[in-house]
Amino acid sequence: MHTVVFLTEHLGENADTSKDIVDVWRGQNSVDLSEQVMCCLNSGDDRLVPTWRYGFRLVDLPDWLSAEEYQRHDIAWSYAWGRGVDVDWPEAWQRALMRMPDRGERIALIDLLQVKAFRSEFRRSLRLQVEAWLDTPVEERRFESPLSPRQLSLITTDKHVRQARQRAPMAGRVWHGAAWDQAPVAPVLAVQIEMF
Repeated sequence: MHTVVFLTEHLGENADTSKDIVDVWRGQNSVDLSEQVMCCLNSGDDRLVPTWRYGFRLVDLPDWLSAEEYQRHDIAWSYAWGRGVDVDWPEAWQRALMRMPDRGERIALIDLLQVKAFRSEFRRSLRLQVEAWLDTPVEERRFESPLSPRQLSLITTDKHVRQARQRAPMAGRVWHGAAWDQAPVAPVLAVQIEMF
């Protein structure tokens, strides 16, 4: 794992809108950290309030994932990790699960991979089949999915389908921890000095 400090910018119209990653932090001279923008307080209150234009987000990334690749697909990675993909799983597993459509079946597969001890030999055999598919290089996979539609229907519950239908706006926050985007300039600079 390695920690990357990303520079974020407030691009939304509301003060509580999450900031977007714009670049890897390149040092204090790259932007004016004291710059503020005026925005609405929130979606229910149109009073204009100042908010910091720039902020920071510290992200722990697996060693194989570059900061540039994460920046290009930060939402997809955040959703995958927020949905239960373990950051310690092999790279091939994480990439395959991230690319799957976010339906109940993907969440069911993630849940199946999280099981440590099986009571059912059938479910254990399904997990081994999923692992074998994930370990197979993409160009050598014979099927688009690790399980047949019938097998997927047996492990996919209504709960998985409901979870997939829910928007997960906090998925990234679950993974990234505290909301660094809202931190004022002084504490962020203190963290920057400690890190570099």
